[in-house]
Amino acid sequence: MKISTQSFVRSTRLVDGKVMHIDDTKNNISSLKNNMYEYNYTESGIIVRSDASFVKLEFLFQPIIDLKQRQVRHLEILSKVLSDSGEIFYNETFFSEIDQEFIKMVALAQIKFCSDLKVHIPITVNITLSCLKDSLFLQSLLNECDVNFDLEITDIDCDVNCGRLQSSIRLLKRSGVGLLLDDYYHKNNAANSSLGFIDWDYIKVDKSFLHHNFDDINTINYLLRVISPYAKNGIILEGVETSYQHDIVKNLDVMVQGYLYSPPVSWTQLKREMNITNKEHV
Repeated sequence: MKISTQSFVRSTRLVDGKVMHIDDTKNNISSLKNNMYEYNYTESGIIVRSDASFVKLEFLFQPIIDLKQRQVRHLEILSKVLSDSGEIFYNETFFSEIDQEFIKMVALAQIKFCSDLKVHIPITVNITLSCLKDSLFLQSLLNECDVNFDLEITDIDCDVNCGRLQSSIRLLKRSGVGLLLDDYYHKNNAANSSLGFIDWDYIKVDKSFLHHNFDDINTINYLLRVISPYAKNGIILEGVETSYQHDIVKNLDVMVQGYLYSPPVSWTQLKREMNITNKEHV
């Protein structure tokens, strides 16, 4: 699950009717693991409860932009994790430690949230690869037919040659659901092992690559030539943060995502700003 904030604030948890402060998120995460989850929708996301704890997830959207067509092609939906008092958890720690059932629950809640909002732009939802081996989860995904969505795979956490996984991927493809390889980095062996074995619709190049190579167009072009054959619909460069980086990538045959165009924002804010913010860059 992608992060939407870099902040770290002490989390809180309700214990015997009292709010207890914790120096990190791990105790709260462990209390959410391996529990049955219940959640209720709020105006901006969901509140999730288990036997021992609860958190609030605020759903945010970040555009994926086609610079040549000058339009938003997808919206990645992200989760900002807050305590009941509004304090922000460190999302990367939270989602790296939480169990698969929580990740699947959030993915389905995000799709339903977008369906209720009548989001007409295709969304991308973050899950791990092993989630696709769950046939009940897969059917629940495919039952959500009121919103156009694709799946961003954030972690190659199972064998890409698994028969059940490959069967699930074929079913998704027949149903019109695309797959994006998220945070691709050329030194990630698991990501490299998936190329040619998973029919990726898009490959999203991790923001660290552009950060380290924005002044080396030859290196950028070389990577694009190597990985483009494995991405049916194209490459997305993440982490465009400055006008200089924009000038480097604007003539490449890629889509882009980054804070220069928009940080992750609420649906209300996105609707208000999407057609006016950073027009000089899009």
